[in-house]
Amino acid sequence: MCGFCQWDCRRSLNYDDPHHRHERFAVLIASGASGASGASGASGAAAYRTCYGAREASAAANASRLLRNDKVQQRVQELQTEAAWAAVLTLQEKRLYLASVVRTPLSQVDEHSLLCRFWRRSNAGLAVSMPDKVRAIMLDAKLAGELPRLTR
Repeated sequence: MCGFCQWDCRRSLNYDDPHHRHERFAVLIASGASGASGASGASGAAAYRTCYGAREASAAANASRLLRNDKVQQRVQELQTEAAWAAVLTLQEKRLYLASVVRTPLSQVDEHSLLCRFWRRSNAGLAVSMPDKVRAIMLDAKLAGELPRLTR
């Protein structure tokens, strides 16, 4: 749902509709695209020009006005919250990573592996380092609730 309509209109947004332009403006502000950060009307001017095609002189003032709109502020906050939650690793993702640390043999880790902490190529060959397997087991056990407290 676009945040301003009562239906899911993401597939066919009509940017001539003011609500859809408000949504596009909120998305640009929340994402920081077009140099817009939402902190002031001046920073939102680029987003306003993108959505409304306004002249530079009026874009800053109109962006400032639109940024004070309660629905736009609420939508920007929703979009920023969604983005923040999307950036957080889930418990399952953390445990899958720890399992891959434990299950992946060092011989399968090279400089391109996600498990490679650092690497060095020398005349003797490639030297790689990966996360500690015992530490990974302990962290996984803590995440699973099998250890009451993990000490360093």
